[in-house]
Formats: sequence, C-alpha cells, structure tokens
Amino acid sequence: GRPTLTVVNASNLVIVSWPSNYIGWQLQMQVNPLSIGLSTNWSTQTGSVSTNSVFLPISTNPAAFFRLYSPAP
Repeated sequence: GRPTLTVVNASNLVIVSWPSNYIGWQLQMQVNPLSIGLSTNWSTQTGSVSTNSVFLPISTNPAAFFRLYSPAP
C-alpha cells in the first residue's frame, strides 16, 4: 500500500509525518509556484530516512509538494 502523509501547520513550522513502518523511506519535497505545479525538482530532506516526521520552516512560496520515496533495497 501507499503511506499517508500528514501535514500540520504549527507556529512557524510545517510538520510532515508518516506511519512508523515506513522509517527508512526518504521524504522528498519540491517548492514551485502553483502555475508550474509538480515538476522533477525533488530534493530529499536531510535525516528523513531515520525518522517518520520532519519539521520544516514555513516558506513564503505558494506551493510545496511532498512524497515518500523508497530507496532501492
């Protein structure tokens, strides 16, 4: 199955979390204007492979996209 990402706005942070049985997967993010939408510029969030939640500062950019990526076994 596919993991569900939970995104919560807390003060000046966005908290992205996912089920603990997906520890070992990488959280990837891209930030684009809404007029562009999804693209290919994914970046892996440092340290995300060893946890199931990441705290990120809120950006003024209008759109952030997240995905979990399973590294090759």
